[in-house]
Amino acid sequence: MMNTLKICAVSAFAVMLLASCQSKEPPAQGVVTPPKKAQVTPPPPPDVQGKPDEAAQAKPEAPKRRNPFSNYMLNVKAQAAEKGKRIKGPLECCELNVFRLIAVVNARDSSFGLVLTPDGKRYFVHVGDMMGTRDGKVIKLESRSLTVREYIYDEFGKLTGHSDTPVRLPEDSGLKR
Repeated sequence: MMNTLKICAVSAFAVMLLASCQSKEPPAQGVVTPPKKAQVTPPPPPDVQGKPDEAAQAKPEAPKRRNPFSNYMLNVKAQAAEKGKRIKGPLECCELNVFRLIAVVNARDSSFGLVLTPDGKRYFVHVGDMMGTRDGKVIKLESRSLTVREYIYDEFGKLTGHSDTPVRLPEDSGLKR
């Protein structure tokens, strides 16, 4: 009798195990899972000639980033050159009468002048350097002065003339050297 009882218990356990594996439990209350749908993207609309629209397929460009290891002023000058603008230098900030000529060095190879700006900075000036607010250019360096040629434009941007303005060393105050 004991053997039959063991056989009945094992067979009942096997039947329950098989029944539990085949049936699925219902989902918990409040949780609803939506049915999965296959996503289909429609083809791009054809343009007038029947070709796919290339603008719709183009990816947006990433913004250009500055190279942190390159020279900042070279980047600024390159950007200005792309736009067609010229970057003004520090000597193109003011009228010519506010600059002070401190010294002039004349040599066979090259001459240069030392100019003091209104903000107290000193700059070396060579023939051909830009100076002044009206597109002035240094055209001559003499022993006690430098000459700047400024161009005059009318209201339409047409060149009407030029004026040569000297910037001289200050007069001696009577001191003997």
